[in-house]
Amino acid sequence: LLAAIRASFTDAPNNDFEVLFVQSMNLLGLLKGALQNTEHLVKDLGCAQLVLDVLHAHPESEAVQSAGCLAMGLVSSGNPTSARVFCDLGAPEVIIMAMHTHPSKLHWLACQALFGMPKDAAETIVELGGIQAVLEAMRVSYHEK
Repeated sequence: LLAAIRASFTDAPNNDFEVLFVQSMNLLGLLKGALQNTEHLVKDLGCAQLVLDVLHAHPESEAVQSAGCLAMGLVSSGNPTSARVFCDLGAPEVIIMAMHTHPSKLHWLACQALFGMPKDAAETIVELGGIQAVLEAMRVSYHEK
């Protein structure tokens, strides 16, 4: 699965890549429950780096940003080692950037991804504007109802 994403990252047209990435991240979420060692997936197999590379390359794609936040939230939540890997690779900055770029569409997924980050990342998240991004997500969500 990761090899297919890596290969298509550079070879597939944007729309085909978006579909593949979104489907793959949804599958990753399903597999998380079956995997005993998500650290191996995230760190050793390079899933965390791949997800962040894709999010950096496709900031305009709401579908890609949503899928990436979903994957980070699912894999990091309750797993400090996986959360640390994502955090050390710059996940908080990517998540907050996605929240600013697509404030009305992926706010819950992004908040879940931020919540999954290690507790010692709180200061970094605050410095990056995370509080404002979460408050904006809450405001947008409130007005959508």
